[in-house]
Amino acid sequence: ADAAVYRCRLRFRQREVARFELRFKATRTGLEARLGQVREAEGFHLLSVTVPALAGVAEKEPGSALVIPTMGGRLVDIAKSGRHREVHRLSSADPLPCAAVLCDRALAGIWAGSLEDQVVTETLEAGGARYATLGIRFRHRHRADRPELQFAPGTSGAAEVTVTPSAPGARLDWTDAARLFSRNFRSRPGALHVNSFCYRLRLNGGDGGPAAACEEAAGMIQQVADVTGGHPQMVYLAGWEDLLGNSEGRACLEALRQKAAGAGAVVSFQVDLEGSSALEPGLTAVDEHGVPASGGERYRLSPAALVRTGRAAKLVDEVIRRTGLEKAVMLTRMTGEVCRVDHSPERPSGAAENHDARREVLSLLRRAGLEVSGDFLTGPFAGLVSHFHSADFRQEGGPYSAYTPIPLVPFVLHGRVTYASTVDRRYGECLSILYGFTCSEEWTAATPLRHITDRFYLISLPWSRLAARPMLAWRRSDTTQTIIFGEADYIQADLERESYRVVVGGYTIARDCVTTCPLGRRRMAVYSKYGASLRLKLPAGWPDSGEARALLLREDGQHREQNLRIRDGHLEIEAPEGRPIILAARGSGARVNWPQGVAAEEQWRKESASS
Repeated sequence: ADAAVYRCRLRFRQREVARFELRFKATRTGLEARLGQVREAEGFHLLSVTVPALAGVAEKEPGSALVIPTMGGRLVDIAKSGRHREVHRLSSADPLPCAAVLCDRALAGIWAGSLEDQVVTETLEAGGARYATLGIRFRHRHRADRPELQFAPGTSGAAEVTVTPSAPGARLDWTDAARLFSRNFRSRPGALHVNSFCYRLRLNGGDGGPAAACEEAAGMIQQVADVTGGHPQMVYLAGWEDLLGNSEGRACLEALRQKAAGAGAVVSFQVDLEGSSALEPGLTAVDEHGVPASGGERYRLSPAALVRTGRAAKLVDEVIRRTGLEKAVMLTRMTGEVCRVDHSPERPSGAAENHDARREVLSLLRRAGLEVSGDFLTGPFAGLVSHFHSADFRQEGGPYSAYTPIPLVPFVLHGRVTYASTVDRRYGECLSILYGFTCSEEWTAATPLRHITDRFYLISLPWSRLAARPMLAWRRSDTTQTIIFGEADYIQADLERESYRVVVGGYTIARDCVTTCPLGRRRMAVYSKYGASLRLKLPAGWPDSGEARALLLREDGQHREQNLRIRDGHLEIEAPEGRPIILAARGSGARVNWPQGVAAEEQWRKESASS
């Protein structure tokens, strides 16, 4: 049937304690399940309902496996699973609120439609055979008798289950599940973050006051411009709030932004739109004990209350006016607390209402012409925010660490949003390259410039060439993984050996801590983390012979130039340790203009587009 209703009774010690309805409806994309009417006996409160076995695959099918999206993605072989029964719960706090079951000839995927629901997958044993089942756990919020335990009334959850058969003789794998889930995202990454070296900069409150702090920050931004050849920067300031309290601080911030613009950098701010230094009863979020929620010295505001009272638009306008935001803004905490509930006795706000309110705030920021980035990558905000600074796709730890890791979440989100993470020390730059991370760390003026240079040339620059491209296929041979972006564009990585290779247009732009990345038609960046003697095969568009200029970049701006020879389509060069080099072909006496200052961003964009 196109629709069906299951009426269920729940008994406890021969006494009926609850009745509820489960409604199923066939849609164009799959089977939709909803929790209908719920009736509870006095003194009993139904917290959750699980609908299992919406789709299942027996262990006897060869190649059966579960796909678990948490922590980047896990493949769980049903036949080899060591537990009698396993339950994997995925909530909206995960990068993707979904799960899938695979076998050779069919794929079953489930997507949670409500913020307060959980996707549940189980591997259970019956009659000597193991089965993988999918389900949805509906969380039903209720009102208790005591005010201090009062919850927000919940809404009916929804889930979408899609069963996809394969072509005769074909075999499905987890990349088919990734393509199924990727339909839920219709977004594209922000051009500003793709084309810029993005990092967070904390102002130091030294003895010299705000003037010294801003001067140190401006000096660091200029040094970064010098060692990156004028590459555009996106710098988010942290610790700037106190400077807006007086005219001297505001003047120092404005001077910092002007100096940064001269170095090709856009300076923006980390902003907490849900924090307030004053206690406003009508807007403050209240915890389950009736106490105003706070973080540090700032009270937490309720997003739903901000929108409901019309204060959201005023708050956005005020922040833009005070800070002078022009191109981008970074929102702290806002994307991390997905299922936050404000326990206000007068007007409680559940997770769905607060999420919808945050969507409204995001739309206000976008209407103001700002590209929005967020701190934590979570499923409900992927697609609403163009860039995330903290994406946790760890390989170790957690309940699924014993199973095979796969880049499931990057396969779904890459090319739709951009994301960043700190470099995993165990794998060096290798894991960041494989999973499509860029670098977005928080630095100070005292951070060694060598550390920043490594991050730019080894991660950020190669990443920018593939950041807006979707992942198309995945291959594994022994310990080597290959992710394919196009006919001649791919990444190979061996995490155990800390070895990687990035190929774009058939040309290797990065390999094992050495970057040789074209910067347009006749320019190239060369960088070696440990120093190396290189013989470079020149990319298409370079002359087979002739002279080339090599500019050795220094942090003081005093770059050293030397001439090199191109012979038989190759160029030999000594790359010093941790010192970037920019190469340019002379051509037929053509003069090469090195990008400096304000013109750097525009020239970089034109050359990137032409290449």
